[in-house]
Amino acid sequence: MVDIEGTVVNTKAVDSHVSTSGDKVYAGIGGGEVRGTVANTKAVNSTVKTLGEYAYAGIGGGNVVAGGMVGNTTAENSTVNTSGENAYAGIGGGLVKAKATVANTTAVDSTVKTSGDNAYAGIGGGQVSDLGTVANTTAVDSTVETSGESAYAGIGGGGMFTLEERLATPGRWAARSKPQKTRHTPASGGGVCYRKGWQHRSAGLHGQNRG
Repeated sequence: MVDIEGTVVNTKAVDSHVSTSGDKVYAGIGGGEVRGTVANTKAVNSTVKTLGEYAYAGIGGGNVVAGGMVGNTTAENSTVNTSGENAYAGIGGGLVKAKATVANTTAVDSTVKTSGDNAYAGIGGGQVSDLGTVANTTAVDSTVETSGESAYAGIGGGGMFTLEERLATPGRWAARSKPQKTRHTPASGGGVCYRKGWQHRSAGLHGQNRG
C-alpha cells in the first residue's frame, strides 16, 4: 500500500508477475492500494492478477482512494486480470474513488480482463466514482473484456474512441482500441462512471438513468 504521504516513482517491471488470492486483497504494479502518489510506472510483458471478491488489480494502482494520484503509467504487452465478483481491473486504476486522480495512461498491445459479476474493467479506470478523475488516456491495439453480469468494459470515457460490441454471452462486454488512437478526457472516464445519477456503459455509448 502507498499511504497518504507515501510516494513511489520510476518503477519498471519487465517479465514480472504480481498476484493475490483472497477477498479484498489488492494487487498492483505501482501500488495495490494508492492513498499517496504513484508516478512514472512502466510494465513490459508483465501480469497483475487477483482471485477473490472485491480484489482490485491494476498497473498503476489497483484501488486508488481519495487523495490518491497515479500519473504517467505505461503498459506494453501486459495483462491485468481479475476473477471474482466486484473485482475491478484497470491499466491506470482498477477502482478510482471520489477525489482520486489517474492521469496520462498509455496501453500498447495490452489486455484488461475480468470474470465475475459487477467486475468492471477499463484502460484509464475500471470504475470511476463520482468526483473521481481520469484524464489523458491512450490505448493502441489493446483490449478490455468482461464476462459477468453487469460487468462493463471501457477505454477512457469517449464513445468515438472505441470499437464496442455486445458479445453473444449474456452480460458480456468488450472494448477494443483502434490502432494509433488517443483519447484526451478532461473529466472522468472508464468502464463505469458514476456522475450525476447516470451510469455510462461501455465507455459512454450507452446510459442508464439511476434516478
